Amino acid sequence: MIGCSGLFIRSAPRSHLITQGPVKQDGVSVSIQVLDPDETKDVFDIDLIGKGIQPLLIKIKNDGTATYRFSKSDVDAHYIPAATASTSAYENPVAVGRQVIHRIFSSAPELIFTPRTRAKTPPRPIFNETVRQAFMREEIPDREIGPTGSLEGFLYVQPLQPDSHLAVKLINNQTQQPLLFEFPLAEVM
Repeated sequence: MIGCSGLFIRSAPRSHLITQGPVKQDGVSVSIQVLDPDETKDVFDIDLIGKGIQPLLIKIKNDGTATYRFSKSDVDAHYIPAATASTSAYENPVAVGRQVIHRIFSSAPELIFTPRTRAKTPPRPIFNETVRQAFMREEIPDREIGPTGSLEGFLYVQPLQPDSHLAVKLINNQTQQPLLFEFPLAEVM
C-alpha cells in the first residue's frame, strides 16, 4: 500500500474509474485504471488530460515464486516523470489558492483499492515543492516485486487515443525473460 500524509490528491469514486484487468500470468496480476477528464478533476482537482497528462493507476500483485522488476519506461518509453507532471499541472500552485488548499487529501491509490475511513489532514499552504513531492510520492516506483509482493501507484503519460494499447512488461530477475501484460483500450476510451 502507498501511504501518504497531507496530500492534495484524493480518491475518485470507484464507479467512475475505467478498470482494465486484472490480467494474470505466472502467478502475477496487473490491473490498470484509466482516469478520464472528469475523474482527473475529482482526484487531482484539475483536468490533467486537458494539460496533456493522462494519469494511469497501476496495481501489480505477485503471487508467484519468481521476483520481477518493474520499470515505468517499460510501460511507455515517453512516460512523464511525476515532477514534470506536477509542474505542467500546477504551473503556479500559489495562484490556484483556495481551490487547491481544499484538496489536501490522503493517498488516492490506497483509497481506491482499499477504501476506509481516515483522519483528515489539516489544510496547509500549497507551494511548488509541496505539489511536486505529492506527485512523486504517488508515482509508481521502478523496483523489484518479490513473491507475495505488490506495487501500485500513478504513471503519467501523454493523453491516450481511442485506439490506444498499453503493455506492462515485467522482467524476471533470474531468467531476464519478459512477462508481458497487454491492455487494449479501444473499448474503454
